[in-house]
Amino acid sequence: MKVKVQKIIPFSIYSYEVKYIPNLHIDENTDGYAHHRKEEIGIDPVLSINQKNQTLFHEMGEIIRAHYSVEISHTDLDRMALGYCEFLKNLGIELDWV
Repeated sequence: MKVKVQKIIPFSIYSYEVKYIPNLHIDENTDGYAHHRKEEIGIDPVLSINQKNQTLFHEMGEIIRAHYSVEISHTDLDRMALGYCEFLKNLGIELDWV
């Protein structure tokens, strides 16, 4: 089953816009970011589907960490993001980035 990645992701009282940011990996040495003031999630469009999925879940973790004052390391966020991706894949759920 495919689930479309929405351009606007509601989260708590906020709405984060998901944007493709070309050359993000080259210019900023990162695959994605969560900008809380602008309420946006940036993802480099050249990433593979799996990388986009993991980056999206990582940035959602960053949002949770910021809004709810959760203490978790950047490395553990990566691990959790990968776990979410594996969980969805095992359920037969694919994120549709088109």
